Formats: sequence, C-alpha cells, structure tokens
Amino acid sequence: MANVVKVITVIGSSPESFAKAADEAVRTAQKTIRNITGVDVITMSATVDPNPGGIKEYRTTVNIDHALQVAERVDLVAHRFRDHRRHQLLHSA
Repeated sequence: MANVVKVITVIGSSPESFAKAADEAVRTAQKTIRNITGVDVITMSATVDPNPGGIKEYRTTVNIDHALQVAERVDLVAHRFRDHRRHQLLHSA
C-alpha cells in the first residue's frame, strides 16, 4: 500500500537561534501529530529589540510532513467525496 503524507505549516520561535525555533516547531507538533517523517524550513525571520538592540526573537516557518494512518486516509477520501457531491448538487440546477 502506498503511503499518503500530509503537510502542515508551523511557525516556531526561540530567543536563541533559528535552529532552536525550528526544533520548537517540530517538538510542539509532535505533541499532537503522530508519524512525522520530515521537515522543510520555508522561511526564517526575526524581531528586533530596539533597546539595547539585536535580535529579540528568531522565527522559523517549517512544513512538517506526516504519514496518514488508514483511518485518516478514509476520512480524507470521504471528506473530498462529500465536497465533490455538494459541488455537484449546487451546480446541477
């Protein structure tokens, strides 16, 4: 059976570094998402502290990949079918 992977976008933050911000995003996602298979760093940004200067907070936006379980795949297919059927009913008049 082929794997089905879902991708979600998460933003992590850290006062220390971009790497720690990305790690925070993954660790937080792992609390509620199982089967995380990979992560792609999309963007990095930071806020600046005007007094005394320097970077206040590092932010890293990541895409987190996780394999869907069989029940999740069935729910996804059923949801898409309902959306497709709803669209057909709305536009068949």
